[in-house]
Amino acid sequence: MSYPVVMKSKLHHFFIYFFAVLIPPFIFGTLFSFQTLMNLLYYNRSEPLQQVITPLPTPKALNSNKLNAAILLSNQATQTSEALLAFYELKSKSNLNVFTVAPIREPVPTTQPVSILPDYSFENAPKINVLILPSVTNFTEPKITTWVNKNISNAQLIITLGEGIRLLPQSFLNNKTVTSHFLSQQDLQEKLPDTIIDTKNQWIKDGKLLSSSGVFSTQQTIQKALQILKQSKFSQSSTEINPLQLEQEFKIKEFFYLFLHAGFDWFPNSMGVYLYNGVSEGHVATLIDSFPRSIHHRVVTFAEKRNYITTENGMTLIPAVSYEKTPKLDTLIIPSGKSSITPDPDFKEHAQEVVSFYNSLSSPNLTYNTMNFLAQKLGSPGTELVAKLTNFNQKIDIPSLPIAFSLFLRPLFLSLLGVIGVRFFTMRARKRKNQH
Repeated sequence: MSYPVVMKSKLHHFFIYFFAVLIPPFIFGTLFSFQTLMNLLYYNRSEPLQQVITPLPTPKALNSNKLNAAILLSNQATQTSEALLAFYELKSKSNLNVFTVAPIREPVPTTQPVSILPDYSFENAPKINVLILPSVTNFTEPKITTWVNKNISNAQLIITLGEGIRLLPQSFLNNKTVTSHFLSQQDLQEKLPDTIIDTKNQWIKDGKLLSSSGVFSTQQTIQKALQILKQSKFSQSSTEINPLQLEQEFKIKEFFYLFLHAGFDWFPNSMGVYLYNGVSEGHVATLIDSFPRSIHHRVVTFAEKRNYITTENGMTLIPAVSYEKTPKLDTLIIPSGKSSITPDPDFKEHAQEVVSFYNSLSSPNLTYNTMNFLAQKLGSPGTELVAKLTNFNQKIDIPSLPIAFSLFLRPLFLSLLGVIGVRFFTMRARKRKNQH
């Protein structure tokens, strides 16, 4: 056999075994990644109540001497952190009448496993001075777009959180400088050619519009809004931006982390967040909107009964499940809050680990505390990925934790099966050839 023929045969075998090593883990990893993402989407959504619990709580009376701040909710689904953190910041740090409003006054699902009962429906909502528009899952819902168009002219300040900017009419956004979540900025620029989409800043004020990147940047955005309200700078024509730069490009190691965990972490950690009357809606938001983004955790909220829970600042939440229906948990978290609750003694029997923040968080920056807690669990690059997706741009100490050895063994095992399979069929083909 000539040298070129020998080389061609060796190259042929090399490529066969090369693809035998790569293709099985790639196919399995891709399929399980898709399945994991679908499971997380299903797992993290609250199941709708079979029927609305009656009677509905009565909203607190409003002080006619104060400005009214309304947080819009969609009955289809609303972004969790943007709604809860906006409510937390406004209620705990301002002298405003703060309330939530939706097309219909019934429990509103969110993008994570908790529902919100709005204070008002569109029909009976009070006059609005400050309008907060979080991201919703349907930006073209006729009832919402009509209601927004009706209220933007009278509002003294409009705050958009993340993709909530899409709820505003194009005519209102023309010739303005705005921002949104970095994953939506390119699409926004294509759809709004007469609007400048800023890609580097966390929030931007242009006239009476304060737009932001959303999710965890909601805290800083609302704090800026309170400064504007205090100084009565509602409709100044000058544009203001914040100096904090956000890193928006994904790194190779983050893609590798995603593929490894989504494709081969077949037993993600289950985490339960306990809701009780007086719980901090801000802390709940940061917990349930950060850990699921790591792919490594599945989160569920629960209470003694699946009923209305009144938070420390007066928001009405509905947990995903009751305590009886809570699955076995790896970690059970009691968020911070103001209440006289006594944790159930069965908690330690229901979970491998119980972490209580009850009456322990003194820092006003809940997102910082939660991301520090997440960093201790995940290390890098998982925490960096979550920080990027949630627009968290403060510096935290992230330990370098090793990736679980099993995550490497599973793709290696699939590669070994691929090589064994190729070897088996190659030897079988040779045997048949020799027989002939």
